[in-house]
Amino acid sequence: MQTQKTELLERILSCPVCNSSTRYVQGSFHCNSCNSVYPYYDQSILEILPPEPLSFSTDERSAYHEAIYHHLFRTGIGEADPGKSWARPELVPEGWRNVKYRHVDFIYKLIGEATGKRHIYCDFTGSSGYYTFEMSKHFDWVLHCDLSMDSLLYAQQKAAEQNIHNILFIRADYFRPPFNHVLDLVYCGDTLIYSPSHEHLLLAGMYQALKSGGVAVFDLHNWWHNPIRRLGLLPNNNGKCYSYNRFKADAMVRKHFPRFRRTGYYQEFPSGKLPGWIPRLFPNTRHTYIARKEANVASIDAVAAAREGQLDSSAPAMKSARRR
Repeated sequence: MQTQKTELLERILSCPVCNSSTRYVQGSFHCNSCNSVYPYYDQSILEILPPEPLSFSTDERSAYHEAIYHHLFRTGIGEADPGKSWARPELVPEGWRNVKYRHVDFIYKLIGEATGKRHIYCDFTGSSGYYTFEMSKHFDWVLHCDLSMDSLLYAQQKAAEQNIHNILFIRADYFRPPFNHVLDLVYCGDTLIYSPSHEHLLLAGMYQALKSGGVAVFDLHNWWHNPIRRLGLLPNNNGKCYSYNRFKADAMVRKHFPRFRRTGYYQEFPSGKLPGWIPRLFPNTRHTYIARKEANVASIDAVAAAREGQLDSSAPAMKSARRR
């Protein structure tokens, strides 16, 4: 039975295998070209993944993140546990949670500066839903995308408890998103941190998802925030995550989005902005970008180049890893 949600999904979804349109048929979405079938569990969580994960590792550090990505890719709904959703609000320290909510407010204000469109908000990495639940108050529809079925189950159950009906939960691979030049707005936070090759693939995925003139809001971590820890002179609280100075970050973004504005996010201050009385040398926590997809640029070539590893000559060609 068709609903508002399935009708919307039919309009915006594309098959991650061949980029063709899809149609809803009795509890699943079917590709109109290659006949791939994607389950829509209880009409609450849509799983629309390609057959196999990619590989993006270039060294031991990025291989660590790739292994997590492969694990999440292979963990289906039968093995998932909503109790393992990342950074569930009820489990994190109050101070950390408050900083997160301040960042949500910071991002919402940036979106307001970038676009007045309020039809669909798409979060590429929705996780436990800090951003999607807030955005559901301001947009007609919210697409909560994630690879983690743990996080999707947690957020879906929370939405049901709060009687929120305008969030669509989608299990997707952000390297090969199920959107092909159809979205006005994409957000991706705290995720471009797993290696330059990973970042290039994800930026290409966002570019593919946007329609001409669409806006992407995303961030990269600033290397100059806590550089002593990054150099190993103090205990490292950044794990194996990657960070970039603004020149490297700008160069990476420019390969995908020639038109962008960068602003600093300062987690030490409630507004997320640097107060006027603080010297400008004070390092921002994240480089936050508001990027627009140019109407006269053919995105297909950029996406294909990124997926073949051509955007970073130092990275090996991207290869598929066999799914177990």
